[in-house]
This record gives sequence, C-alpha cells and structure tokens, in this order.
Amino acid sequence: KTYTIDLANAEKKIDKKVKAIIPVHIYGNPCPMDQVLALAKKYKLKVIEDACQAHGAKYKGKRVGTFGDLSAFSFYPTKNLGAFGDGGMIVTNSGSLAKRIYSLRHGGQTKRFWHVYKGVNSRLDEIQAAILEKKLNELDKNNLKRERLARRYIKELSSLDITFQKTTHDSNSVYHLFTIRTKKRAALMNYLRAGGIGCDIYYPYPTHLQPLFKNYEAGSLLTTESLDHELLAIPISPTLSFKQQDKVIIRIRNFFKK
Repeated sequence: KTYTIDLANAEKKIDKKVKAIIPVHIYGNPCPMDQVLALAKKYKLKVIEDACQAHGAKYKGKRVGTFGDLSAFSFYPTKNLGAFGDGGMIVTNSGSLAKRIYSLRHGGQTKRFWHVYKGVNSRLDEIQAAILEKKLNELDKNNLKRERLARRYIKELSSLDITFQKTTHDSNSVYHLFTIRTKKRAALMNYLRAGGIGCDIYYPYPTHLQPLFKNYEAGSLLTTESLDHELLAIPISPTLSFKQQDKVIIRIRNFFKK
C-alpha cells in the first residue's frame, strides 16, 4: 500500500552475496526505517538510502537520508529541491566513506593528478550549488504546499474507483509525485491529455525486467509489476493553484462518470 520496500520479501532474498540494502523512499514516501535498520543489523548489511525523491520527508520526526550508512539525493530540476541543471549529493556520517566519495567524484584521485580508484567526474559546480542553497530555504514551505494538494486530491477523488499511495502514521511524505491507481489507466491517461492535463507513468518498466538488471532477479515481483500497469501520476507542484487542481479533479470525475 505504501509502494515502499517489502521487508519480508527482501529478507527471503538475502544470501551471502548481499552486502547492502537500498530502501527507496518512492515518490517522497518514507520507508519504515526502524525495520530496515533492524534487518540490516540482523544480517550485517550496509544501508544505502535512496532519498532522490524525498527531500525533507520525515520518518518518526527525523529527516530521511539521515538513517543510512550512505544516502543519495538527486537535484534534477523537477525534484522537490532541484537545481537548474543536473546534480546530486551523497551524505554520510562516516569519515572514511566521505573520504572515498570525495575521491570517486573527482576521477578517483587521492591527491592532485594521482588516481587510485576508478572514479567519475561528478563535481557539483558553484552556480548549481548557489541556486540550491537559495532554494533550500523554500523547501519546507513548498513541501507543505504539495501536502495540501495531495490531501485535496484524496478528499475529492476518494469516492471513485481508484486508490492512493498510503503513508504510515509515523511518516510524512513530501509528495514528489502524486499517483492514482486504476485498472483503467490507459483510457484515463488519454482522456486527461485530451483535456490538456499533463500526466505520466512512473515508471513504465520495472527495474528487474530491464536488460541490464534482469539477470539479477530469478523470480517475479508481483506487486511491482501490478503497480507498473496501474499507476498514473497527475499534476502536483508548489506552483499548482487550487483553481488549476480543480480542473484536474473535475476531469477525472467526469471520466469515471462515463
């Protein structure tokens, strides 16, 4: 219901080759981090949080991205905290991991022109950093706007034959995306687009079925595959007015009246 990690299923897949667990705070909805950390401790695994869609989200009052050994954030322009170009950040409380990451992002250098590791050129430039620093001051306010819009969608659309991503009582989603689940997705998507309303599928291809990764998954992920065929993202943004949102709501209601 939360679309986050199924820890019971994940535990069944842990073997001697597994070194880490990656909880994904999908669409800005926090994973149950207490349970993730307990599972990681049980099997001596590292925790790498994927917080790329969850800037500012909280689990039990604590910001996501602060639980894991490492955590990743994306600053792609459409994110809740987005730059004017590509960018991202890895955070950690480990001095040794931080030192290694600094090296890897700079071509694997440990000192100037001395390459020890196979790294990448992945340094955030100063212009993007300045933009992000300014926009960071607006993050919590903009996340509250997203939450208000999400609550209006749920209130106004809950009588229809659709369901919504659930949040737990001890977590706060930042609604990077707002998705609705329906078996009539294709028809609804076409109807919304015909009315000039943007909507999209996130994501059209499950990771475990893609060519690069399919050899790592022996079985099916039935919940993932079901969501893959039924989820549709509808407009949500701090700049979306209630008047604009009402047009979306009315269009969706009209579709289900047909």
